[in-house]
Amino acid sequence: MKTKHLLLFLLLALTACKKKNDETAHFSEARAEMEAQGSKSLNTARALLAEGNFTAARDTLLQMRENYPLALNAREEGILLMDSIDLGESQMLLSNIDKQLHTTGLPTAEHDSLQNNFEELHQKVKFYQRKLRHDKENTRKH
Repeated sequence: MKTKHLLLFLLLALTACKKKNDETAHFSEARAEMEAQGSKSLNTARALLAEGNFTAARDTLLQMRENYPLALNAREEGILLMDSIDLGESQMLLSNIDKQLHTTGLPTAEHDSLQNNFEELHQKVKFYQRKLRHDKENTRKH
């Protein structure tokens, strides 16, 4: 299951890497430099995501937004990557809670609490899947 998620993230990362060079010809020197640096940050965040290091990947994207405000294309790709980070993190937590739910001998109150958390996370996963699909569709329209 973990391998499936890793492959999904790598596929998303590869599809998000496509650039149109003719589109960047009109960029100012400052924006072109920020786009290049933003692209490096995106690659770092993708690598961290592939490793399952969600916090570091998220922090890298937040730093990119702050440090490279003119990297508009990189920031747009960062939205999709942030969706993938949120989705991956939620899926990992959902999997952990699912494992805990299958533990025998849990007190009823603890089992009920885990079940509630499981249901909330399941809804969160569905939300992030829809959001990622929506954001991808809207990105393609531009």
